[in-house]
Amino acid sequence: GLIGITHHPSIPLIITLSSDGTVSFWSLSSTKERCLDPSGWIRSSNIINMEIFSRYGPHLLPDGNSNPLLKASNIVLHPKYNYISFTFTRQIAKNDTSTPFVSTSLLQHGIFSVLDRALPFKIYPIIQPVRLPSSDFFSQNHTIFEYASDVYYIENNTIKSYSLQFGDSSFFMQRLPEKDGLGRDLFPVKIVRSEKKEVFVVFYEIQVQEVSETMKLDYCYTVIFGNTIVSFNSGRDGFFIGDTDEEYVILSQDGKTLTRYRYPAELLQKTQLTAQINRVFPAPHCDNRSILYLNEQKQQLSLSANYAKGSDNFDISQETLTLKKDESVIQVLWQKDKVLSATVLAILTTNRILVLSSDLKTILAIKKSPEKLETPYFISCFWVDKVLLFTTDSQLMYMALDGSGGVICSLKDPGSVLATVLNDRVLYSCKVKNQIMFRSHAVGLLEPLVVGELVFKEQFKITDTAQIRQSLSNIISRFDSARISAPFVARLDQLGYSDVAYALVSRSSFFPWTIKFNYALRSHQFKIAFE
Repeated sequence: GLIGITHHPSIPLIITLSSDGTVSFWSLSSTKERCLDPSGWIRSSNIINMEIFSRYGPHLLPDGNSNPLLKASNIVLHPKYNYISFTFTRQIAKNDTSTPFVSTSLLQHGIFSVLDRALPFKIYPIIQPVRLPSSDFFSQNHTIFEYASDVYYIENNTIKSYSLQFGDSSFFMQRLPEKDGLGRDLFPVKIVRSEKKEVFVVFYEIQVQEVSETMKLDYCYTVIFGNTIVSFNSGRDGFFIGDTDEEYVILSQDGKTLTRYRYPAELLQKTQLTAQINRVFPAPHCDNRSILYLNEQKQQLSLSANYAKGSDNFDISQETLTLKKDESVIQVLWQKDKVLSATVLAILTTNRILVLSSDLKTILAIKKSPEKLETPYFISCFWVDKVLLFTTDSQLMYMALDGSGGVICSLKDPGSVLATVLNDRVLYSCKVKNQIMFRSHAVGLLEPLVVGELVFKEQFKITDTAQIRQSLSNIISRFDSARISAPFVARLDQLGYSDVAYALVSRSSFFPWTIKFNYALRSHQFKIAFE
């Protein structure tokens, strides 16, 4: 029977303890059971990465002399460090076999790590999303929307590509190493690709068993060009730096040193950091040569010291943002408007979305997940011009810089990670029966884009009406106007863009002639109105 149950605070997972000592992991995104049986081995564990901290598990266990016995009686999950703790009851038998057992309570803890807290979403696809052109695209007189051709991802220790043109995943395949030089298993956790050099850097975790029967994590990375592994070294995180993709930075395994290389493996600079860092993210300051550091011990995000001075000083600056307790960072995405020289930063965490200025100051109300929701609410995010798209387990939503927004569409696949956005659809990846699938969903992006454009101008106090109208015209000419709502059109009218409102409703078959007539009058197009 069932004697204990708990839920994971960061991933959609229920953990149960049965009376026979079996620990089962249930994914809320699937009906398939993942189970750790009394023998201590994992069965069907492809939904999560399990680190076994003790081989005996919480089942009936002799101490070597066949006495005493330990029997699991309860299960508790630590809310921050992803450890499962079991309470055991010890039954002591006296030497006289005729004497009955005397039960006495004794706490013994077999500890299991469910998931690395630094990367809480390993159960979701490992992909490199395709970024769109910079946010000044719609302010320019462009006629062609230039998209990347492929999305790269990792599946079954293989780098694969998904062609946006042909909808096929067989155009590029590169097998990754499965073991390091010591024969230890490698688990890919992150992929970074240089678009200009066509070079991949893949980061791995290594589970290392210590003498105390506990498990710890080591980290390494490989630099791959074509079918050749150019470099294989220790390091926990990194990315390509600068505009040319000639260089990349690697965070050391202990998180205390940042090393800058020139491709393929030429050492350029080593920086001893003043604090232990867990993850690094690119930042656009200093011609894309700055770094955003994550210190999980202090729950702080900090910019590198060169963010304002334009040097190669990569030490940690005093510009910091303090996160909430038990909050894990999922994505960090910058968006820059070259015309206005305005930069904003979106940070997606396990329970909220932050939009910040370039110096890490909050510029909008925080979008929080619903209260009392313990499973992850936000899965991924993606900038499209000046509006932020994000996914939950069931919906694709958008948010402008003032916090306004709404639902774009429902998603049938839980755990969907946004890969890229086209004019009339979004492309996302998800796991289906342990395989990574790419799906497209037809959406109307005109309304979110126009709202994002108008709010952005308000936030940065842009008063050039001609520039705003040109941007709106560029957006309207490129995107389908069929999926627009009456409140959105009314908002345009209230802001003084009655002509834009009429241009939208006149092309839509969902608005009656009375509304079209009213907006034609309000935009002073009397001849059209009375025709």
